[in-house]
Amino acid sequence: MGLIRVRLSVVQAVVRKSTIVRLLGDDRPRTLAVAALLGAASSSCSYAAVALARSLFRKGSNFTAAMAFEIGSTNLVSNWASSWPC
Repeated sequence: MGLIRVRLSVVQAVVRKSTIVRLLGDDRPRTLAVAALLGAASSSCSYAAVALARSLFRKGSNFTAAMAFEIGSTNLVSNWASSWPC
């Protein structure tokens, strides 16, 4: 829980709202790709991903971009894709 609180504190205190809105403020494909890449870079457990996505949304992120961040953060897509037979 400590690491989750640290990440939330960084998003809430250090990252400006204008930066969040600029990077994640709409639902264009480029924005969703950025959100998913930022999520993958953070690579959190699902509880932390939900908390971080909520924090991003409260700071001005588009809801769809926040969900793309959450999915990218939990690495659900890579786990799902790697389980497919070739």
